[in-house]
Amino acid sequence: MATQLKPSDFTYAAPTPRPNIRVVFNAGPAALAVREKADQLPADIRDATLDEITSDPVADWDAACAKMEGAISARDTYFNKTMQPANELYKQARNAGLDIAGVLAYVTRCEDEYGVLVRAVDLAIEAVVLIPAPDASALAYKIKAFIGQECHVCEGYETSFEALVADANALIVAPVDPYMRGPMIAWEKGYETFTEARRERLKYERDYYTPAGMSVTTDMQDHYDRLVSEEGEALERLLKLTAPSQNELAIKLKIVAEGDEWRLAQDRSITAKIAADARRFGRHGAYLQSDAHLLDAFRIVRKERAASLADVDNLMSDEENDARYERGITAEKVLWAERASTLEGVIAKLRVVMPLSCADAWTDHAVVDPADPTFKAGVAEADIGDKVLWSAIEDLARIAGVDLSEQGA
Repeated sequence: MATQLKPSDFTYAAPTPRPNIRVVFNAGPAALAVREKADQLPADIRDATLDEITSDPVADWDAACAKMEGAISARDTYFNKTMQPANELYKQARNAGLDIAGVLAYVTRCEDEYGVLVRAVDLAIEAVVLIPAPDASALAYKIKAFIGQECHVCEGYETSFEALVADANALIVAPVDPYMRGPMIAWEKGYETFTEARRERLKYERDYYTPAGMSVTTDMQDHYDRLVSEEGEALERLLKLTAPSQNELAIKLKIVAEGDEWRLAQDRSITAKIAADARRFGRHGAYLQSDAHLLDAFRIVRKERAASLADVDNLMSDEENDARYERGITAEKVLWAERASTLEGVIAKLRVVMPLSCADAWTDHAVVDPADPTFKAGVAEADIGDKVLWSAIEDLARIAGVDLSEQGA
């Protein structure tokens, strides 16, 4: 995300002496008019220091993102190279009946060190969430980081949501794209249904339920519960609708931030839809993801190929292996039969084709994780046909804004 610079890229030069300049205030009409206009500016602009005025928010954002990605990389590297082996060592010693006191002390120390790295990731993500996103792509990136930690990473939970809402409100409002006319009609109907349900609930609460106090009857309670339920259902339907423009995305975030944050943790499909909205406005994909069924099939194929690469066949019964094989075959049939309508769908199909084009074992990583060193080495030594095929897949992924390591994960 951020451009990495070495200290050696710049040389320090001592500042040259500045001339002593006397500033004289001119109380003429023009100067007074400028002063009057300046007094009308918001306080944060009028009273800002020179450093604040000349600060580079994009550079601050890039630096925070780089720090977050570095913290995540350090945490994951420690887990893979130290924490996991330590746990395996403990299991082996315990199963062998050996004295585990020394091993347990080592594992405890590793857990403490890993906890420090986990906390560093939490703080880095919190910093990213609270920095204003410079554009829609950055907002999508921020939401992904926030949701990726299951929405509990920030100690100031409400503050974090306020930051996301502020980003959405700050985006330049663009007219609804002609392709989004259908979603706009659906949104208007859904929003009207939700606001009407909320109005009915608030009216009954104000006129009858609250004044009744401790004298609420069973019928009154049942009626009120029904209104609350209808409002909640209308809100969930609204949040799951495609946001036709950045305005509607801002409305979603605003509603959630006003007291419905718990819905994100209860129903992950809502967070996924909000993230997809932000990703779309960042120009990272199709307007509507109509290949959901196809991509679900790719996710199954990827999972089964990953299991094969991990050589889990010997750890499972024949019945389990047969069921796993059938799931993979069924998912592959969906990939062959379904017509893709988005670039993401085409990419998923081509990734499954790659191992069929070349029978070498390394090509399975085209489906599982092309970032694997084994796959990179294989592509480097592959024939021209396989190289061109993979190059085309990477081109499509770049155009569509698809992360090949994340697709189907």
